[in-house]
Amino acid sequence: LSSAFGQMFLLAYALPVASLVRGLVMEKETRVREGMRMMGLHTSALFGGWLVVYALYFLSIAGCIAVFTSVHSPITGKLFALSDSTLVASYLAIFGLATIAFCFCLSSLFSRGKTAVVMGLVIFYGSYFPTAAINPTTSLVVRIACCLLPSSAFYLGLSEFFSYEGAGSG
Repeated sequence: LSSAFGQMFLLAYALPVASLVRGLVMEKETRVREGMRMMGLHTSALFGGWLVVYALYFLSIAGCIAVFTSVHSPITGKLFALSDSTLVASYLAIFGLATIAFCFCLSSLFSRGKTAVVMGLVIFYGSYFPTAAINPTTSLVVRIACCLLPSSAFYLGLSEFFSYEGAGSG
């Protein structure tokens, strides 16, 4: 169950990930960044603008997902019935901020916008799959190394949410 919902939640983040990576790489490709820096804009203000805009974008996605998972559905009931919705929203918001940092790192790998979008999404979703190698006997070092990728860390945290929900403690 956590695997399917993990992939569905990652799909909710696909558009902003693609937009952010494309915007950062296109800014580099068209040399707009250098033009703004020649006009006196500090690099921290430039990247701070990207951070604020996409942090608000990811926070709104986190809020929407938290609301939808805490509302009772006649078919499935509540997804996180025992978990506090602010905890779920905080978890999703922190994942969003980690994803922004990951996108900044991805944008440094590419020089063409279209290539960056395609490969950025492949890497973003590909970073989810190392969790397939994790089982209850996996060492702590491997788990921590896997958590360096935001998609894998998101899946591992989401599986903890589901295990607490299954145990009835929330």
